[in-house]
Amino acid sequence: MAYFISPLEESDLELQVETFVQQLGAHWPDLEILKPVPGDTYLVSWSLSIEGFRQLGGIQMGRQIVSIDDFPLGAAKFAVWYRTQIPSKHKLFIYHESSDQEFELLSTTTEEELLNMLNSD
Repeated sequence: MAYFISPLEESDLELQVETFVQQLGAHWPDLEILKPVPGDTYLVSWSLSIEGFRQLGGIQMGRQIVSIDDFPLGAAKFAVWYRTQIPSKHKLFIYHESSDQEFELLSTTTEEELLNMLNSD
């Protein structure tokens, strides 16, 4: 199970994989890039440590959807950081793959707000 972060409507957002991986590594020095799996839907996948837990994540083929493991505290921390990496003209939402609810990530969204939302879903 995973959380996804993406625009909900058509967008010109196109994540630049190399730049994004550099940004990830600068923020999470223990970043580990995972080897691609044949038939995978990800351009790049990674593992990093958030609050002592290894979190898996990745950028999907369309370059607009980022996924992160189903650990609410890690997802909240990652999502708030991720929002700072994407220009505000792109509306971003976080949602769980098993839910029909989404939460808009604003530049003012806090980890606490997001964690409360993720835990109530």
